[in-house]
Amino acid sequence: MRPAGALVAGVVLGSLSMKTRSIWAGFLVHATVAVLMDLLALDHRHELPTRLTPDSSVRLAFPYTSAVLFGVWVLAVTGLAFAFWRRHKRNAKVAL
Repeated sequence: MRPAGALVAGVVLGSLSMKTRSIWAGFLVHATVAVLMDLLALDHRHELPTRLTPDSSVRLAFPYTSAVLFGVWVLAVTGLAFAFWRRHKRNAKVAL
């Protein structure tokens, strides 16, 4: 199943690159997805770091990690919905 996901992601990122005529949008999407996947996996396993460094006495206490990750997900979905709505609105004007 992984090759199919990689193929879909490649087509999506390639299309984004061709549309924007730059690799930077695809790079930002790829980096954002990678970081969010890592954070969500660590959060799911309850293994997010609790110290700044392994030898540090500074403890990281942020009880709202899940809420922040959910908020980022909601913002991403809202941005996609807005982009699709804007494209639909623009295509409706062209059709008339």
